[in-house]
Amino acid sequence: MYKIITTCFLLILVSCNNSKKSDSPAGKDDTTTAKTTTTTTATGPEQFLEELRNLAPLGSDELKAKLPATILGAALTDAEYNESMGAGLVTGQYVVSDSSRITLNIYDCAGDGGAGVYNMQYTNMIDVKIENENDYTKPITIGGVKGYEQCQKERNDCSITWFAGKRFLVSMESENISAGELIAEAKKISF
Repeated sequence: MYKIITTCFLLILVSCNNSKKSDSPAGKDDTTTAKTTTTTTATGPEQFLEELRNLAPLGSDELKAKLPATILGAALTDAEYNESMGAGLVTGQYVVSDSSRITLNIYDCAGDGGAGVYNMQYTNMIDVKIENENDYTKPITIGGVKGYEQCQKERNDCSITWFAGKRFLVSMESENISAGELIAEAKKISF
């Protein structure tokens, strides 16, 4: 619940600060080549949003097939599909130990709803850096693509979010697993 409240607060905060949007394409990292940056287009972020809107969304079985069989050696124990904000969303659960688990969420950013999710939950968050005594949010790079990391300081509960496979917004949330471990696992997932 805390992560949901924090994410909503950050979305409101960032959406109030739209005048500072970058002119560079979403996901572009100047230190990587164009081949490793999946969201770079020649005409910019608005054209990329239009490309997402024109893609046909995947069905539930196709999206569920994107969930990896294992993460950190833990097998996929549950997979659910639903539509959230007009976009297909698949959620997978991985129980690493009695006290550690990972939830993997994959949004298909195709179609109008998916492009809206991409714009609201990704482009508005990738450059946010916030820290207080309880938690933090900071930019990260996964496989040459920008993302962001959020962690509670007192507990080892973290989440990372990144864009993958030219259409998927992926978030990995953990209980008692560090952000570093999540990032290492994220680099192993292929879309």
